[in-house]
Amino acid sequence: MEFKESYKYIKPEDYIKQFAVTDWYLQLQPELQGYFYRYDGNKEKKSHAWLAKRSELVKMVCELLEADKIALGSFGPHWDEERKPIETIVIHPDLSNCFLIKM
Repeated sequence: MEFKESYKYIKPEDYIKQFAVTDWYLQLQPELQGYFYRYDGNKEKKSHAWLAKRSELVKMVCELLEADKIALGSFGPHWDEERKPIETIVIHPDLSNCFLIKM
């Protein structure tokens, strides 16, 4: 695959095989957690290189999606059939107040 964008901090070619398998999100979980799931949005705490790599990861994923190079589920178990209704919602705007709503 030829990428449209240029990359300095990642090698997109290294990710093509990982995104082609159905459990890519498990294989990439440590990297995804570090750059996305656990990122608090505070750019001042991160280096320029870290922020640039994160930006390039997003750019690369966009290119891979456009090229249909990311394995997306089209068949398999229908997990929503096993989903149960919500019974409890906990809303806590701060640590001193906590509201519990039973459905």
